[in-house]
Amino acid sequence: MDGSHYPYSIHSTKQHKKFLSEGDENSMNAYDNTVVKTDDYIATLINHMRKQYPSSWVFYSADHGPRQGLGRKSGMFNQGFNKNTIHNPLLISPPLGYYSQLKMNTNRPISQADIVLTILDIIDMKPHENINGKSLLDIQDSNRLRVVSKYMPTQHNEQKAVLVNPDLSYYFIDFYKMSVTMPNGKKLFILKVGINSINRYLLTNIQFCQIKFSMPINQKLLIT
Repeated sequence: MDGSHYPYSIHSTKQHKKFLSEGDENSMNAYDNTVVKTDDYIATLINHMRKQYPSSWVFYSADHGPRQGLGRKSGMFNQGFNKNTIHNPLLISPPLGYYSQLKMNTNRPISQADIVLTILDIIDMKPHENINGKSLLDIQDSNRLRVVSKYMPTQHNEQKAVLVNPDLSYYFIDFYKMSVTMPNGKKLFILKVGINSINRYLLTNIQFCQIKFSMPINQKLLIT
């Protein structure tokens, strides 16, 4: 699936160009036309699945949002923790019997990591204890904090992460410098070296669970 990528103008077909004129290849209209194409694709997929496999589930999530805002130069995937990049919709099309369970979480803080736990819950499998995330078939804590990390040994190795509050403010953690920057901008340094020191500090001062290195994105749940 193509999605919305630079330059936007080449990522939508003629039939999907509803917003004209596009003008610049990365204009807002050009971007909106890529969304029209994506909407059409997802609708076609969901309608097919509902007809052919009525008990099926469809999960749709972007891997990230616009890195530096629409109409601006593209950056690397892990270039920053701006809201456009790390806060994105998660669309789920479930069998009819699950709508009420999922709707409990439409206005609660959820994470991309919850997709795996939800699928395991659907197929009645117990997850490994080190898997981050929560099943969306259970109601989520309205005060939940979520992790977005740049540290992925398989691809990136930048030892930084954020803990995202429900209001999308966040604590910025630099594991190399052993520092935590609070949402108000105040920076604190942890003198004792080691990931366990960071965990102990967060458990004491932020009431958050231990950090697990991953790249979940904090999301807004949509049910269709």
